[in-house]
Amino acid sequence: MVVPFDGTYTWAHINSSIISIESRPYLITSASEIVSVVYDIEGHYLFTITVNDTRNIIETVEYSLNDTIGGTKHAVEVQGTNKWTFDYLLTPDQFHNLVNHLILAEIKIITQVNYGQTFYIYQIYTFNFTITDAVAPRVIGNPFFTNNATSITFYAEVQDYGSEISSVYLYYYFEEALTPAAIGLGSSFNQVENDVSMYVLNSTSPYSFIYFATVPFNANGTDWRVIYRISTLDSAGNSNPTAYDVVRDDPESIDRNIIEFILPGLPEWILLVAGAMVVLIF
Repeated sequence: MVVPFDGTYTWAHINSSIISIESRPYLITSASEIVSVVYDIEGHYLFTITVNDTRNIIETVEYSLNDTIGGTKHAVEVQGTNKWTFDYLLTPDQFHNLVNHLILAEIKIITQVNYGQTFYIYQIYTFNFTITDAVAPRVIGNPFFTNNATSITFYAEVQDYGSEISSVYLYYYFEEALTPAAIGLGSSFNQVENDVSMYVLNSTSPYSFIYFATVPFNANGTDWRVIYRISTLDSAGNSNPTAYDVVRDDPESIDRNIIEFILPGLPEWILLVAGAMVVLIF
């Protein structure tokens, strides 16, 4: 209680605007542990921090990335813990333009304090991390093949947002279709896994390309299942030996796309009709 200096009002109560801060939020996680790469696609990151305040309630945690990426994002609290996570996915153009660049990130931890009315206290931390290409090129959609009497041509769409695609390889073998499926190397007496490089046919977007490979084929008097997989590699050294594996990704297509042996000469249906007519005559 103070007496006003001008003497006009006496015994007035003056409330100080200064409040003692008994605790403030702080970051427990070290900067090197905050950012982790999610390996499903380029430019996908998960930010995870552990924060604490000994007396007050953590209200929210905000992440701000530099203006090139833009925007302030709110992290999500992991229920029952002091952890907060923020899932961020760069656009393809953002990642392509920022790969190998240093990014400035800011974390703002905000707590709520009640002294008759609500106040907010915040603590700001900044750190740097580098946008890196850590994901191999991927096959999108389902590859397919066409065939004729002497060759098979495989097609696959391959996508990569970061480093250039260095190579795409096709690995394939044939399995006789006259017996029940026994998919796997060594399951067919005439089975050898072959590999061949695939080449760009055309582009479907700035980051996606149709690759193809044509391989020799001889039906050799029987029907065949085609078992194949595709491996990818980019110039950053990221590789995926099974970017596509028909056994894993689309096993039903194996029997759906059996290559049938067709006898040379007249079509089989004409031969069947002719045979039936001969039976009727005699």
